[in-house]
Amino acid sequence: SARTVLVVQDMAEFLNRPEPGAPVVFQAEYGVLGRVLECSLDWCRIAVEGQRGWVRKTSIWGVGADEIIE
Repeated sequence: SARTVLVVQDMAEFLNRPEPGAPVVFQAEYGVLGRVLECSLDWCRIAVEGQRGWVRKTSIWGVGADEIIE
């Protein structure tokens, strides 16, 4: 079953790869729901309204800090 997360940072930046300074693919407002595709230790790849990008775990709620999802 798909995991859902909540964006808890206003205009959170979703990047095209999980590293600081990577190009921003899109932004999402506080309160937007997304679907988890995968998570590393610090980043998750999330699908939001047909777009996909990597976001810092600190910008979302619903995934454990040390949780890895492949």
